[in-house]
Amino acid sequence: MAAPREGWECVMTISAERLAGYAARLRETFPALAVEEIHLLGAGDNNDAVLVNGRMVFRFPRHAQAVKALATETALLRALAGRLPLAVPRPVYVADDVDGYERIPGEELARETVRALPAADQQAVAEQLAAFLAALHAISANELPPEARSIRDSYEEWADLAERIEQRLFPPMRPDAREVVADQLAALLAMVRAGGWTPAMRHGDFGPSNVLYDPQTCRLTGVIDFGSAGLGDPALDIAGVICRAGYGEAFLARMAPVYPDAMHMVERARRYAATFPLQYVLYGVEQGDTEALRQGLCDYV
Repeated sequence: MAAPREGWECVMTISAERLAGYAARLRETFPALAVEEIHLLGAGDNNDAVLVNGRMVFRFPRHAQAVKALATETALLRALAGRLPLAVPRPVYVADDVDGYERIPGEELARETVRALPAADQQAVAEQLAAFLAALHAISANELPPEARSIRDSYEEWADLAERIEQRLFPPMRPDAREVVADQLAALLAMVRAGGWTPAMRHGDFGPSNVLYDPQTCRLTGVIDFGSAGLGDPALDIAGVICRAGYGEAFLARMAPVYPDAMHMVERARRYAATFPLQYVLYGVEQGDTEALRQGLCDYV
């Protein structure tokens, strides 16, 4: 599970030497690949992403757990190839500690971009997004590689998140804000414990930064970043649509004619979405980012 975030935004930087090292590793690992230019796309806690020759995206895991996660994502993307109505990354260059795919053209479909579109284009984009999610959520477990079949979004996962929020974020909060968040977390855990949903293939980090759009045609071109994808509650993707950083519930209503089942997930999606701002802050705090704590909790202190 993951709150929708800003894609390959550079939350860290890397040295010129490290970038040159990545170029050397690519030349050594893939001798047929002519690395003429290389630029940093983003650096995060798990992976560094670079753009090679203006068209190929390569990701380098930062630690052993990220290596395993990247291998699982690569296997999953290969299983999804040709199965969805929008383009997704197709790994072409694959080794033990790196993968590379052709960059999907397009720019982030920002919330502000959607709201500025004429109603007909908003409807067209919503229907494209609905068709993508409906197709993704319809993929069965036996169509996935074995390493991608474990069930996510368990009670234990969400209980662990709630405990970390209480331990790391509650102390600086105002008492009334702390009480509101505690009630939100309790309602979320009660919902997760009750279950009632069938595990489905979901993206897990669905939000504007991972949806690509062609402003010339006013149509979507692809969806990226499947690092959190797997079997789980499809309502988590609906939460990415309706959350504060997403497109809102009015946009979701536009999706209903193509994906009517999405409307049955709204209540669960709201519970998940309420945690997203706190997930952002928690991630920053756990990475030692004191500024994330200060900015993220400004409404709570």
